[in-house]
Amino acid sequence: MKKWISLALPIMIAAVLTGSVNAEPDREGLPDTVAGSKVDIGGFKMWGQVNGTKNTEPTVVFDPGYGDQYTIWTDTGVASAISKRTQTVLYDRAGLGWSQQSVGATHTALDQAIQLRKLLKGLKVDPPYVFVTHGISALNVRMYAALYQDEVAGVVFLDPSHEYQENALFPDDMDEVKERYKTEMVEEGGYNELLRTYDQITSTSRPLDPLRNIPIYVLSAGQKAFLSDTMKVWNDMQKDIESLSDNTTLIVDKKSGHYLMRDDPKMTINAINNVLDRIKLQQQKTKESN
Repeated sequence: MKKWISLALPIMIAAVLTGSVNAEPDREGLPDTVAGSKVDIGGFKMWGQVNGTKNTEPTVVFDPGYGDQYTIWTDTGVASAISKRTQTVLYDRAGLGWSQQSVGATHTALDQAIQLRKLLKGLKVDPPYVFVTHGISALNVRMYAALYQDEVAGVVFLDPSHEYQENALFPDDMDEVKERYKTEMVEEGGYNELLRTYDQITSTSRPLDPLRNIPIYVLSAGQKAFLSDTMKVWNDMQKDIESLSDNTTLIVDKKSGHYLMRDDPKMTINAINNVLDRIKLQQQKTKESN
């Protein structure tokens, strides 16, 4: 039981799975109405909301973690703080919050990267973008960068999922736990989509190395229900995410759990501002060299 609590619950937060076939998702806990727009993605509509004012800085796109809605960024004050500096986008992935379910479609990183780009185009929000990810959405944005590298100016990773986490965090003697883990993944699809996402990152994003020359910031949770040896493995994977760029920062927030934006919103805001500042510095150096 101790191993189950230590391993399976944190990973459940970071799983990517396909959802039910209901066209309208559960909106429990959401307001009765919401500002924003619904964009036809091709047989279903996704919701997005544009805030702040467009200026010379990139637009910041907030991408929630597994099963979460846009409110994870608004309830914490993170989105509103960044909207005072530059234009921002909030959205719900297919089947979550205000976005309809993509009936008959899969929910791999490739699917969700393509859907997000269609949404941004439909909202008439032009690149470049800084993506703020949480958990599993790190994989989606890494795929986005592989597909549309020129559109990505920077990335903030909050406790990001890793394509090798499955094998690393599930020892060979935990088959029973792994089977239970598979059956309890119900928010965004099926277990096969998760495996396909890992394969997509390994075969596409990893070799293309699309983040190499852009600023990234990895903010990792220091308070997790992991055993000590498992925590070391997790930290090593966070360091691997950091190594995806030559312009990078990795901070372990020892006071925060997986939901860093809730536990320490100020640190999350600082991380986003740090990436925006580094982009501005890059632009200034490029201008001076020309």
